[in-house]
Amino acid sequence: MIGASEYAWKVEADGSAVSYRRDPLPLNDGQRKLLIQFNQWRLMNGLPAVTIDQELCDACMKHCDYMERHGMTHEQEAGKEGYTPEGAEAGRRSCLGEEGPIESVHLFYSTFYHRLPLVHPGTKAIGVGSSVRYAAVDGLTRRDHREWVWPVIVPAPNSFGHPTHFAHEAPDPLPEGAEGAGFPITLTFDGGAVTDAFAELRLNNEKGREVPTFLSSPERPANAKRPDNRATICVIPRGPLAPLKTYWVRVRYRLDGEEREHVWRFNTGRPGPRSVLRMR
Repeated sequence: MIGASEYAWKVEADGSAVSYRRDPLPLNDGQRKLLIQFNQWRLMNGLPAVTIDQELCDACMKHCDYMERHGMTHEQEAGKEGYTPEGAEAGRRSCLGEEGPIESVHLFYSTFYHRLPLVHPGTKAIGVGSSVRYAAVDGLTRRDHREWVWPVIVPAPNSFGHPTHFAHEAPDPLPEGAEGAGFPITLTFDGGAVTDAFAELRLNNEKGREVPTFLSSPERPANAKRPDNRATICVIPRGPLAPLKTYWVRVRYRLDGEEREHVWRFNTGRPGPRSVLRMR
């Protein structure tokens, strides 16, 4: 399973021989299933797989224990029962869910803000914690700078099996009063000024039925309370996408004044905000 083993390589000084040792990581069943799902999303979008970091997992578990006592929160208060410095740091850096780690990562992928830690090219390892009511997934801490062809586009060109629904999150990226939405399309940048964004979403091809969308960009975020927009253009259909269909996307924008355009297609999977891959 990709990401579930550690490899130690040895190269002789004269280059005459190369050997390696593979040691499986000590993953429980929940961590194994989450790693499969996490890496499925990354590989589908052309991103390198990640592994599990046990120290990050321990910290995430401590934050889940704190939340069992005090409710859902990213912040821990020193002196309260269950407080630990490691757990407090994990809370600040993790995506939090109330569906358990596996279901939560399904839902994170179908959001805007909570998706981004899952799909950063530089992420090398994640931490996973779970308790009776809560889950914490840290995709920020083990990250390095990786040369990449930005922006990171999700869903990637010619990818398939994507969810059809938006999974609502807090803070809410939708305009106030919006009801219902489809799987969001994101283009995330590594820097530069993104302006003059325009997006078009159609069924099947460029002549297909146009799908109404909300367009949120760093220049004009759909939710004014998130002015940075996480350096991302986000196209959110105003209703759920149809299952098992092909969608055509065009996004134009200026990056530091230079006009750019991306045109691609992707396919949806089964209805809902979950993965095409069921876990048992």
